[in-house]
Amino acid sequence: MYVNVRFKAIWQFKDFPHYKVTKDKKIINAKTETLLTYNQRGFYIMGKYLKRNQLNPYLEKIKKPKTEYCPFSNGTIKI
Repeated sequence: MYVNVRFKAIWQFKDFPHYKVTKDKKIINAKTETLLTYNQRGFYIMGKYLKRNQLNPYLEKIKKPKTEYCPFSNGTIKI
């Protein structure tokens, strides 16, 4: 049985943008669409274990895509 759950991701990893991080430091792999588990040592990312309080130097805010108004379409387009 599969269940779809939506998370609002705020940050992503600088070197690996397919890893998204939520406000409460849950990490989601967007490629495989899985939630990473927090082991005894922490999350296993980039070949090493990282705890939740060690994630900040590796993260950056997710940038919103630019949108502009196009008079020939139904409104806005992504550039």
